[in-house]
Amino acid sequence: MNVVGPPSILLSNLTVAMLALAAYYLGVFIRKRAFPGPSSLSFRDQALLGIPFALAVVAAMGPVILKTMTDFTVLATFGVIIEQGMLLNETATERLRDLGTGNRG
Repeated sequence: MNVVGPPSILLSNLTVAMLALAAYYLGVFIRKRAFPGPSSLSFRDQALLGIPFALAVVAAMGPVILKTMTDFTVLATFGVIIEQGMLLNETATERLRDLGTGNRG
């Protein structure tokens, strides 16, 4: 009797989703620690703001990740997700701040 069966598809998909979310927040962390902007928010605020953005980025990249799981191109896909985490949050906070103050430049 084989007790250890094939890996669960649900478990594999959850692992991929968690790795992608971790990659996004790694990008946020790198941006905050290594390249902070002059008026960037705290890491806590960026992490909270990043929740909807991270879900949008990971959902869009999900099919790509699943198609490239057996190839080295999955590293490039995770690199793109990290890059999105580095750029998207900072730009979004600047735009939201401009909308809040009425500056539309």
